[in-house]
Amino acid sequence: MRLLTTLTFALGALALATGPVKSTADQLAVHGDASVNLDDATAIEGITKRDEEASPSELDKRIGGGTVMRDIPLPHIPNPAPIIIAGVTIIFNMAARWTVVNGNLNLDYYAKSVRFTNLSARRLVVEAIANGANIFFRHMSVGRIDTGTCPENAENLRLYISPALDEL
Repeated sequence: MRLLTTLTFALGALALATGPVKSTADQLAVHGDASVNLDDATAIEGITKRDEEASPSELDKRIGGGTVMRDIPLPHIPNPAPIIIAGVTIIFNMAARWTVVNGNLNLDYYAKSVRFTNLSARRLVVEAIANGANIFFRHMSVGRIDTGTCPENAENLRLYISPALDEL
């Protein structure tokens, strides 16, 4: 009991002996403004907002205000760079297979699946079509990651992105 009383007095005296902590001039203070400039922000190093914009010949507008990107060529390299279209990041998961061309074995890379990530600030409807088959159709909430499997020998991907109109 005496030990607890002594410890209490010692800690109280120590607390009174130390002065208040003063803020230094080196620290940055937030004065009620926590805004972020999204125009300069990049999710992936090396990709800028200018890189995300496609030419008018590649984009069509749909009635719902969405974006239609036609004939996105599927890559044939081991580690392709991700593509960002209308706030959706497209990452190609590649696989390799040996093919015989003119009697020679060649290592051929193809897109096994495509991963979609919604990085925009709203719900989107994302649809992807390859070789005439619908490989992906989702109502994607903010931050959702989902994968669609590509058919064999697919060369192009047709992508439809539109805002989800089911929000309250």
